[in-house]
Amino acid sequence: MTNTKAINILRGQESAYWDTLSEAEHKAFNKAIEALEAAVWVSVKDRPPKEKGWYEVYAPSYTGGSSSGLDNHSGVMFAKWSGKTWSIEVGYHKRPGCVTHWKPITEPPKEDNDENHV
Repeated sequence: MTNTKAINILRGQESAYWDTLSEAEHKAFNKAIEALEAAVWVSVKDRPPKEKGWYEVYAPSYTGGSSSGLDNHSGVMFAKWSGKTWSIEVGYHKRPGCVTHWKPITEPPKEDNDENHV
């Protein structure tokens, strides 16, 4: 089963069981789904991002410079979504249609401020 299918199943079950969950369980449930969604590569053929901003993208045919300053050896890089186009698909090194998949950039780890932590 793919992560996307699992997310869709969970979202479908959410409505059936939502009223039986506590507020803390609602938050935990939504946080778990958000974590799954962040791990899923979304095909640009399926849907574009809902919000403008930076995303991790897969552009296997892209050979130009990267707007993120990362070398593109594996096809994975960061690109900015304008609501209509990806930053690496326009401009000097433009390659229209090179982004095939995208996913949200995950939050960096939070530092543990515990002084006793080794």
